[in-house]
Amino acid sequence: MDLDYTGVDLLSLDAGNTIIFLDHARLEALAREAGLDVAAATLIDCEGQAKRALSGDGALVDVGWSHKLAPGAHGWGVMLGTLFARAGVSPGDLPALLDHLWASHVKHNLYSKVPEG
Repeated sequence: MDLDYTGVDLLSLDAGNTIIFLDHARLEALAREAGLDVAAATLIDCEGQAKRALSGDGALVDVGWSHKLAPGAHGWGVMLGTLFARAGVSPGDLPALLDHLWASHVKHNLYSKVPEG
Protein backbone atom coordinates (compact mmCIF):
# COMPACT_ATOMS: atom_id res chain seq x y z
CA MET A 1 0.00 0.00 0.00
CA ASP A 2 1.36 3.39 -1.01
CA LEU A 3 0.77 6.19 1.47
CA ASP A 4 0.22 9.72 0.23
CA TYR A 5 1.71 12.34 2.52
CA THR A 6 0.88 15.23 0.21
CA GLY A 7 -0.25 18.16 2.30
CA VAL A 8 1.03 16.75 5.59
CA ASP A 9 2.73 19.58 7.45
CA LEU A 10 3.10 18.02 10.88
CA LEU A 11 3.36 14.58 12.38
CA SER A 12 2.76 14.51 16.12
CA LEU A 13 3.54 11.55 18.37
CA ASP A 14 2.97 10.93 22.05
CA ALA A 15 6.63 10.59 22.90
CA GLY A 16 6.34 9.30 26.49
CA ASN A 17 6.33 5.50 26.52
CA THR A 18 6.37 5.53 22.72
CA ILE A 19 9.87 6.62 21.76
CA ILE A 20 11.19 7.84 25.13
CA PHE A 21 10.75 6.21 28.52
CA LEU A 22 11.19 6.92 32.22
CA ASP A 23 14.82 7.06 33.27
CA HIS A 24 14.66 4.68 36.24
CA ALA A 25 18.31 5.19 37.20
CA ARG A 26 17.68 8.92 37.40
CA LEU A 27 14.53 8.32 39.47
CA GLU A 28 16.58 6.17 41.86
CA ALA A 29 19.19 8.94 42.21
CA LEU A 30 16.53 11.60 42.79
CA ALA A 31 14.78 9.45 45.39
CA ARG A 32 18.13 8.97 47.13
CA GLU A 33 18.64 12.75 47.14
CA ALA A 34 15.25 12.98 48.87
CA GLY A 35 16.43 10.50 51.52
CA LEU A 36 14.63 7.46 50.12
CA ASP A 37 16.18 4.17 49.07
CA VAL A 38 14.32 2.85 46.03
CA ALA A 39 16.25 0.77 43.50
CA ALA A 40 15.84 1.37 39.77
CA ALA A 41 15.05 -2.35 39.32
CA THR A 42 12.18 -2.03 41.80
CA LEU A 43 10.84 1.02 39.95
CA ILE A 44 10.97 -0.90 36.67
CA ASP A 45 9.00 -3.76 38.24
CA CYS A 46 6.44 -1.41 39.79
CA GLU A 47 5.94 0.77 36.71
CA GLY A 48 3.77 -1.91 35.11
CA GLN A 49 1.62 -2.08 38.25
CA ALA A 50 1.17 1.70 38.18
CA LYS A 51 0.23 1.65 34.50
CA ARG A 52 -2.33 -1.09 35.12
CA ALA A 53 -3.78 0.99 37.98
CA LEU A 54 -4.11 3.93 35.58
CA SER A 55 -6.13 1.64 33.33
CA GLY A 56 -8.50 0.83 36.19
CA ASP A 57 -6.87 -2.35 37.44
CA GLY A 58 -5.90 -1.30 40.95
CA ALA A 59 -5.85 1.69 43.23
CA LEU A 60 -4.18 4.94 42.26
CA VAL A 61 -2.27 7.09 44.73
CA ASP A 62 -3.22 10.76 44.59
CA VAL A 63 -1.60 12.89 47.29
CA GLY A 64 -1.39 16.63 47.77
CA TRP A 65 1.91 18.17 46.70
CA SER A 66 3.05 21.70 45.89
CA HIS A 67 2.74 21.69 42.09
CA LYS A 68 -0.28 19.40 41.72
CA LEU A 69 -2.30 22.12 39.98
CA ALA A 70 0.40 23.05 37.45
CA PRO A 71 -0.41 22.22 33.80
CA GLY A 72 0.17 18.50 33.24
CA ALA A 73 1.16 17.90 36.85
CA HIS A 74 -1.89 16.13 38.24
CA GLY A 75 -1.76 13.03 36.02
CA TRP A 76 2.04 13.01 36.21
CA GLY A 77 1.86 13.09 40.02
CA VAL A 78 -0.70 10.31 40.15
CA MET A 79 1.46 8.12 37.91
CA LEU A 80 4.70 8.72 39.79
CA GLY A 81 2.99 8.72 43.18
CA THR A 82 1.43 5.35 42.38
CA LEU A 83 4.73 4.04 41.03
CA PHE A 84 6.68 5.03 44.12
CA ALA A 85 3.94 3.86 46.49
CA ARG A 86 4.03 0.44 44.79
CA ALA A 87 7.82 0.52 45.26
CA GLY A 88 7.36 0.91 49.02
CA VAL A 89 7.50 4.67 49.61
CA SER A 90 5.10 5.65 52.39
CA PRO A 91 2.22 8.03 51.59
CA GLY A 92 3.67 10.56 54.03
CA ASP A 93 6.92 10.74 52.04
CA LEU A 94 5.28 11.11 48.63
CA PRO A 95 4.48 14.87 48.65
CA ALA A 96 8.09 15.91 49.27
CA LEU A 97 9.34 13.30 46.80
CA LEU A 98 6.94 14.48 44.10
CA ASP A 99 8.06 18.09 44.69
CA HIS A 100 11.68 17.00 44.29
CA LEU A 101 10.95 14.91 41.19
CA TRP A 102 8.87 17.72 39.62
CA ALA A 103 11.72 20.22 39.98
CA SER A 104 14.00 17.85 38.06
CA HIS A 105 11.27 16.98 35.55
CA VAL A 106 10.71 20.66 34.70
CA LYS A 107 14.44 21.13 34.05
CA HIS A 108 14.82 17.93 32.02
CA ASN A 109 11.87 15.61 31.42
CA LEU A 110 12.06 12.40 33.46
CA TYR A 111 10.78 10.60 30.37
CA SER A 112 14.18 10.94 28.73
CA LYS A 113 15.51 7.42 28.21
CA VAL A 114 15.82 6.55 24.52
CA PRO A 115 16.26 2.82 23.96
CA GLU A 116 19.05 1.61 21.71
CA GLY A 117 18.02 1.00 18.15
